[in-house]
Amino acid sequence: MSSAYDGKLLREVDTSRFLESVESAAAALGRVPVYVVLALAIRRLLQFQIQWGNAQGFDRTLACAASLLALTGPFGILIHESGHYLAGAALGQCCRRFVIGPVELARRAGAWTVRWIGIRRAGLVDFVPSTFVRFRRRRAICVAGGPVASLLAGLVFALLSFHAQTSSLFWIWSYSVQWSLVGLLGLLPMRRGDARSDGYLLWELIRGGTAVDELQRNLLVASSHATPLRMRDWPHDLICRLAEVPADPQASRYNAYLAYVHFLDRDERQVAGQYLDRLMLDWKSDDPPEYALEAAYFHAFHGDDPIAARNWLTREGRDAEPWVRLRAQAAMERAAGYPEVACRLAEEALSLLRAAPACGAHQYEVDRLQALLGDAV
Repeated sequence: MSSAYDGKLLREVDTSRFLESVESAAAALGRVPVYVVLALAIRRLLQFQIQWGNAQGFDRTLACAASLLALTGPFGILIHESGHYLAGAALGQCCRRFVIGPVELARRAGAWTVRWIGIRRAGLVDFVPSTFVRFRRRRAICVAGGPVASLLAGLVFALLSFHAQTSSLFWIWSYSVQWSLVGLLGLLPMRRGDARSDGYLLWELIRGGTAVDELQRNLLVASSHATPLRMRDWPHDLICRLAEVPADPQASRYNAYLAYVHFLDRDERQVAGQYLDRLMLDWKSDDPPEYALEAAYFHAFHGDDPIAARNWLTREGRDAEPWVRLRAQAAMERAAGYPEVACRLAEEALSLLRAAPACGAHQYEVDRLQALLGDAV
């Protein structure tokens, strides 16, 4: 399979062997050496700070040290995650979640909400792109934004600690330097389960290939639901690669679904129908409900087959976005010879979409429904 090359890295530079050798060495050694390097770096910096503090007469108690370390920790995490956020915002990407410890700020239904969550990681910024043009470069800038912010903040905190006039300020700035160093060392390529360090993500983006294709695949639908990005504007070469790459049955059906909506939004109905047939060939009852509802819509509106449409509607009774089901029902009623009922259902779906936040996925629905209304009149 071809790589996710976006034209911005020299083709003559092959980084795959280098990265594979580094990954193999890391796997052989385990994560212990990385943690040892991290601990030694923090210990050396701490020793320097203690010596400097003692030379200035800035004494500290154990309780004071523990308190200041705990207080400056969230601030250091906030700076690091803010670096990711500012980099993404500068590139026009859409932030869906911003997490610091147990506090989550999330965008839901077009509004921001705050809630307490279980602590799974120190911080998180969840971005989806508004365009996949130069995806690797843009994503790399977002990933690097956190370590860069930690580096700059660490330099400022170090300068402030050297000029501190009181013991409290000295140790506040000194411990802030420590947390900045932790954020900067996120550039070390580490992976634990599904969690990847900034350095590991950067290496994947440099390497390209299937890992970047999978990353983009996981962002496609989310991007069209959060930004004006249409399905027809998804990277065409990526969609074709995903549809043809060998994968497990569930992933293959999802890739076929992505290809179906992409080509249908491009008004390439014949190609969309071929991918829909591939999608429904091995359909399972626990597949997302959109699969069967799209099959019902396509068979009714583009195949004039109300019997097949009714069959898929009957087999899928789970909840889905209401306009998706209404669109399928309207298409079936139109194919069965009931244009008035089809118009009523399509108008109901359009009224729900007008009340929902505008996005590319919803505009896709509007276009399908308007075509139904124009054909039913």
